[in-house]
Amino acid sequence: MLHYKVIERVKAEDRRDSRGAEARARYKTFVCLHGFLESISMWSVLRLEEYANLILIDLPGHGQSDLQHIDSMQSMAQAVQEVLDKEGVNSYGVIGHSMGGYVALELQEMDERCTKVILMNSNVWFDSEQKVEDRNRVAKLVQTKKERFVSEAIPNLFQAPENHPKEVKTLIQEASQISSEAIGRASIAMSQRRDFSEVVFSGELELIVVQGENDPIAPKERMEQLMVNQMENFHVVEAGHMAHLEAMKEVREVLKAAM
Repeated sequence: MLHYKVIERVKAEDRRDSRGAEARARYKTFVCLHGFLESISMWSVLRLEEYANLILIDLPGHGQSDLQHIDSMQSMAQAVQEVLDKEGVNSYGVIGHSMGGYVALELQEMDERCTKVILMNSNVWFDSEQKVEDRNRVAKLVQTKKERFVSEAIPNLFQAPENHPKEVKTLIQEASQISSEAIGRASIAMSQRRDFSEVVFSGELELIVVQGENDPIAPKERMEQLMVNQMENFHVVEAGHMAHLEAMKEVREVLKAAM
């Protein structure tokens, strides 16, 4: 089973109340899914436990989770479902950053308990032929030059990495702990994900989206076109692909309103 952490959102007055379980039940539960080369540690800066009960999950091959279920977004979503079944969750929303957003899209389709999807620096389309080639190249490169790949890839996720040296260093250190096999298999899994563009464009699938103005991975212009029928749920912040670090206050406000 995937490694995960449950954080309950209980106010001080609720802790003094003998009906603690009832107090917890008043708050919604949100599942938080990190991105490629990340782990549950990414969520700490946002302090989302102030707004809801949280279930933070390390996706396959990342953080403290093993490689099982790593080879497709659908399989990752099924592994997340196993965690929610174990915890007896009846209803929840899901927040996914980058790759975590791809898993969130699969989760909402396979699990009727999922009532809300929030995407951060993610997208809803499948990879182009060029992008598939790029991901396959990454999968091969990391088998022999993982440190080089990580040290070059992480800074490029930021709009202005020079303004976040501590965060960049921490992310590189954390990503370096992920095995070459996990990085390669996750990269290929992302290249094979499904397309949700049509249901998003039609409004059939309602999303809340946080996009970076200068995100090199998930261009905000393309997402904006697909969100045209639900623009009230489309939020752009001054950031690259790491909006939760580069525009933390703005992202917190969007998520607070959504949760």
